[in-house]
Amino acid sequence: MRRRAQTNKNNKITKLLAKLQVAVCLVLFFCPIAANGNSIDQKIQETKEVLSGLDSQKKTLNNEVASLDNQIYLAQLKIDSTQKELSVTESQIEITKQEIAQAEDRLNKLKVIMNEYLRTIYVEGQVSTIELIARSKNFSDFVDQSEYLGVMQQNVQETAENIFSLKSTLDQKEKVLQASHAKTKTLLNQQVSERQFIDSQRAAKDSLLYQTSGEEGKYQIILKGLYEARRIASIQTGQLIGGSGSTGGYPWVSGGVDPWAFYKLQCTSYASWYWNEVLKKPWTNTRPGSGNAYQWLNLAMDQNYSVSSTPRVGAIAVWPYASLSRPAGYYYPSDPGYNDVYGHVAIVTDVSGDTISVAEYNFINEEAYSTRANVKTHFSNGYGQLYNLSFIY
Repeated sequence: MRRRAQTNKNNKITKLLAKLQVAVCLVLFFCPIAANGNSIDQKIQETKEVLSGLDSQKKTLNNEVASLDNQIYLAQLKIDSTQKELSVTESQIEITKQEIAQAEDRLNKLKVIMNEYLRTIYVEGQVSTIELIARSKNFSDFVDQSEYLGVMQQNVQETAENIFSLKSTLDQKEKVLQASHAKTKTLLNQQVSERQFIDSQRAAKDSLLYQTSGEEGKYQIILKGLYEARRIASIQTGQLIGGSGSTGGYPWVSGGVDPWAFYKLQCTSYASWYWNEVLKKPWTNTRPGSGNAYQWLNLAMDQNYSVSSTPRVGAIAVWPYASLSRPAGYYYPSDPGYNDVYGHVAIVTDVSGDTISVAEYNFINEEAYSTRANVKTHFSNGYGQLYNLSFIY
């Protein structure tokens, strides 16, 4: 009878262990999530290629409008991509929450089974060695029972380790969930920024069409007037203009795309040439179609350069979007004003307090080299808007 009772106990323990192992396997099981679809990414790449081609052509009204149209389309594609990624992330967060809830429920059930298992082993553990020998038929039977009890105790330890491992898995899931939440917030912020970018680009396009009435001749007048306006603005603010007749060492005399994917004879090409060839610091257009001067802070981020409000010799000075609007008291021919949609970049050649000296292209003279001294790092344009220069180094 005692042997049969012992056998029944052993069978009970074995069944409990089997239930425990099944419970552990269920708790540790999670389903992966797959994301698919590259059509938006493909459209983004195609639009970038179109913009790159437009950037390599001479500035004409048609090219500028086409470029702005494509930039607006590109910005919308990026938003669509962000929203799609946001939707996938939110789905992953919801599924992860459900998995954690299910895992915690199974863990609670696992603890109940574990407690029953431990109570059974505890009862067996109270039997002394003398009692175990007395109820054994022979020495071999005593050894079998002792080994079985040892195995059960080992299983208790292994099961406890499984529970700790499970807890670690759940903690990791919690971290992934928090990271997903943070990523979602970042994507939302990016979406807002992209919306603002679309609005500014659409306004730039509408302004350009309004000013020119769609006529190429008027557009070219605006371009020529822009250099004169900059010269007057520079004089009004006490800047010293120089560099006339020089190239500053810049090698190109005709248009096309330079080795770093910027249009030659523009401020962006000169600054890129200076960094790559004079300073031996690599710089390239990492975002074809979005490489206008005011967008260079993004290019700096792509290439791990620092951005600061403190100037240094050799740094790239960046004028913000629309900061170069008409100077006070100056009007373009047949036009009430001009909103600069490109920004500007130049190379810092000297720093003196809150003013700098710069070397640049395509600012005072069309597609030509110039220098300026006594340039303020904090300024206001003709509309009274305040701006700060940024510096890349």
